[in-house]
Order: sequence, then structure tokens, then C-alpha cells
Amino acid sequence: MVNFEQLQLLGRGGYARIPRSKIVTEQQKARLEAEKSIVLVIRSPFLCRGFQIFETTEEVSILQEFVDGRALYECVWKYKDTGRFPEDVAKFFAAQLVLALRDLHANGYIHRDFKSGNVLVGKGGFAKVIDFGLSKRVFSDGKDGNGAGRTQSVCGTHFVMAPEMFFKQAYGVEIDWWSLGVVIYEMVMGHPPWGYQCPTDTTTEEYFQRIKRSADHPFHGQVETIVSSLSPDLRSLIWYRTFLVSDAVKTKLTCLS
Repeated sequence: MVNFEQLQLLGRGGYARIPRSKIVTEQQKARLEAEKSIVLVIRSPFLCRGFQIFETTEEVSILQEFVDGRALYECVWKYKDTGRFPEDVAKFFAAQLVLALRDLHANGYIHRDFKSGNVLVGKGGFAKVIDFGLSKRVFSDGKDGNGAGRTQSVCGTHFVMAPEMFFKQAYGVEIDWWSLGVVIYEMVMGHPPWGYQCPTDTTTEEYFQRIKRSADHPFHGQVETIVSSLSPDLRSLIWYRTFLVSDAVKTKLTCLS
């Protein structure tokens, strides 16, 4: 019964009990093991810390620090009725998230599902990255854990996935930096560049191919509007260093600047 979780007792007979159960997948168990392996070892003001793990034959409980706040995307949507952050506020949060990823990577882990929903903002505006269920250790004692500190598993949330992941190429810590670029874009524009939901009439593979094709037509044709509203430094951070933008579009952006 190791792959089943008993939910409630449905009935009892003379020779048997009939429990209502659900299947616990290997993927669910792997996520739990990943979370257990990381929360007790990471130490950073910007990563949600774990203190203790309690295990029984039926459940696992992780004691973590309490963050009295809300998800980053909620803060963006509700900001002064504008639905997006001004650059100085976005810079304040981006700096914290850079330090969070730096500390996570220094411990040898990549997050693999870095998004605004996995960032909690507490009192005073300080951020904590949470949910390490998809995290993977790629470095150990200064040595990589998989060839060159890289892996190829496809996981996470589609709108923050880096191209290396959804095209099933080897990747490392750089995928978290791509996701940070998506989060920064979301903070200053009020939405991610490719939408939160994959269209119902589109498969995941088709969705990713659409993103790839958009390299020549990024951001839904809003290039001029976006360029005029953002500082040169922020444009450089989001476009030139983060997103999948073609040379032709980079030239256009430079001319518009």
C-alpha cells in the first residue's frame, strides 16, 4: 500500500475494511523528497527556511517560517489601482530575487519553477521564495551532480519555462535567470509576456512553438509602447539578456530607443 494514501473508511465487513484511497504517484513522492532535502540546508534572508521535518508512516510535515503576506503577483495586480509596479518598486523586488537565486544556486540547487506565485511578500515589502518541490541539486561539494551541473527534465510552469527546458535541451542554473526575467516583465507590465494560461485549443508543444516564432514579433506587437515606457537599463535586462529575441528585433529596439 506504499503507493496509496487512505482518505477515509467507506465500510467494514466481517473480514475486511474498505478504505477510500488515492494513488500517490512517484512524481509526487519525488517532489516531497526534493522539498525535504533542501528546506533544512538553505540559509538566506530571501528563501523560506525550514526548521524541522516530522514523519510518520502516513504523512510528512515540514515546519517552516511563517510569512505573513501575499503572493507577488497579487501585490502587482493590486498596486495603487494601476495593476503594475513602477520601475523603482520593481527594482526593489528584483534585487531581492537576484539575491535569493544567488543563494539557492550557491547551495547547488536550481529552482525550476521560479514564478511570481512562488514569491511571498511579507510585512515591510520583503520577499521570500517558496516551494522547492521541483528543485534539483546539480552541484555537490563543488562538483556537478550530472555531467556539467546540468539536467534535462521538463517540469514547472509553462509561462516561465526557459527555451532549453521546453525544447528538451540540457540546462543548468540559467533557466532560473530566464524565469526572473519573466517575473520582472510581469512586475512592470502587469502580466507575463505570453499569458498565464495555455490556450485550450493549443497543446503545450504548439504553445512553445508559438513562443519560439514570436522571437521576430515579441510582446504582441507592443514594442513601441513598451520601449517608450521603460528605461534603457530595464529594456536591456529584459530583452537583450533574458528573452528569446532575434537580431532583427534587437536592431529595431535599438533604433526605437
